[in-house]
Amino acid sequence: MRSSIRRSRGFTLIEVVVAFAILALALAALYESFGGSMRRSAQVRDRERAALIAESVLSVQRVLPPPWASHRKGQDPSGPTWDVSVEPYPADIDERSAWRAFSVTVTVSWGSAASHSLVIRSIELAPVPT
Repeated sequence: MRSSIRRSRGFTLIEVVVAFAILALALAALYESFGGSMRRSAQVRDRERAALIAESVLSVQRVLPPPWASHRKGQDPSGPTWDVSVEPYPADIDERSAWRAFSVTVTVSWGSAASHSLVIRSIELAPVPT
């Protein structure tokens, strides 16, 4: 009988190191992707909040009695500040009409970066005070 020597098959040290390196690279890429996703999600949330605040401020502007102030500022309880600017809009409206057109601009700002602001513009009709 011939005796055969069985060698135990396993991983060499180099194979283990290469496997760990590949795993580390994959985890690093996954971590970076997840972090970027979280940052973008926060930016979208802030922008959506600013849009809701701007729409709310514009709605309040619409129900204010005329004459409207040319400038108003305020701050939302959640932190962002808002600014309303009202200017006459050059519209072809009969001078005898009881209505006038105004350009209303609402700017909502949050944070310190210049990109952290949202502007909405609207043309609004308001009755002329008698």
